[in-house]
Amino acid sequence: TTIVLPGMTASLPDIGVNVVNVRIEHFSVLGLPTRKLKQLIQELNVDVAIDLSEEYNPFTSYCCCISGARLRVGFSNKQGGIVFNYQIAPNMNKAGIDRYRTLASYIG
Repeated sequence: TTIVLPGMTASLPDIGVNVVNVRIEHFSVLGLPTRKLKQLIQELNVDVAIDLSEEYNPFTSYCCCISGARLRVGFSNKQGGIVFNYQIAPNMNKAGIDRYRTLASYIG
């Protein structure tokens, strides 16, 4: 399952990947995630959560955390230690796509 944030799109191959579109209605007037969004994510029954944000993103970290996944993977950063139990530290001198290849090599 791929979670797509408001204002973003996902171009996924037709291989049976579920897409959950997070809408603006999933946030309070203060910009905080609502209980409805939390329930939506928790109902996915996630085993592994992977945050593909290159830099720490509080919202995507929140989604990984509330997903209930036993394995939460993200790129290494100072703030991620409280959310992710497995962090990948690719060479930041490489291009973005190469950092994602490094992540993919670790998770198979």
